[in-house]
Amino acid sequence: MLASAGAAACRHGRPQTLNEGSHRQRGTTVRIRNQRTVDMDVDVATASERARLGTVTAQSRGAFLIPPLFVNPSVRFRLLAAEYGGVFAPISDTIAVSPGDEISIIIAPY
Repeated sequence: MLASAGAAACRHGRPQTLNEGSHRQRGTTVRIRNQRTVDMDVDVATASERARLGTVTAQSRGAFLIPPLFVNPSVRFRLLAAEYGGVFAPISDTIAVSPGDEISIIIAPY
């Protein structure tokens, strides 16, 4: 339900990983450990907004900055993941973050 509602209002732009320009600033981050044998695309979504975070390759780790739009204790969102070309599904409960927070998520194998 959330994935289809979030698709109505997509945000566009290139995802920013922690290895890029703003890593020197104190950002709100999500660290993802992908234990699956396939690459996983990761998005962040509310009921009305959605943004791509990036891709975590098979059996590796990735770290991404959460876009400022979602960094507010009153904004609740979910992290979604999909195999390349697949259907997105939630990989987190509904959460809210504040500036400087760090979230850790594991995508477990099937």
